[in-house]
Amino acid sequence: MSQAAFTAALLDAAQPAPEGLIGPTGAPAGKRYDIYRNNVAVGLAEALEVAFPAIRKLVGPEFFRAMSGVYLRRHPPRTPLMMHYGQDMPEFLAGFPPVSHLPYLPDVARIELAVRAAYHAADDSPLTPEALAVEPERLATMTFAPTAAVRSVGSRYPAASIWRAQMAGGAPGMGPELALISRPGFDVEVDVLTGGAAEVALALL
Repeated sequence: MSQAAFTAALLDAAQPAPEGLIGPTGAPAGKRYDIYRNNVAVGLAEALEVAFPAIRKLVGPEFFRAMSGVYLRRHPPRTPLMMHYGQDMPEFLAGFPPVSHLPYLPDVARIELAVRAAYHAADDSPLTPEALAVEPERLATMTFAPTAAVRSVGSRYPAASIWRAQMAGGAPGMGPELALISRPGFDVEVDVLTGGAAEVALALL
């Protein structure tokens, strides 16, 4: 039995257990493998539920659970750190026919990924007024960078306010939006920007 065969069958319940599996007593371990395979699938599906709560609300728990089963078989984890699992969700949703009538879903997923990335980003010290107390000629050449947690996700749909409506209530917007994600303290914040405010934020970033 190869490791590749073990892994391939692990994420596909339609495949039989790999040949050559034995338990501690030397007996065939097909049933043990099936239990393990089920636990892996359940664990990955639960990780996706934690990562994409707004998507889960938008499509419904049952549909999300079924969709997660399709996703995890197409996109196995790349790392043992489950906080990174689901990076391919936006592209998956964009090509998943059952949700083609919800074209904003991929951008909502991008916002959820950005929120998670901001939460786990390194701590940074924000700029203080004292830092600007420099000679005028030096001030003219200074450049600034956003803190590590800052992210932005633009969408031609009101994806940011759709995300906020699912997470905190309220009504979605009506047009293109920019989600500006930051972590000024311990909690991640998402500001919904439109029009000129979005253009200024992007220019500053």
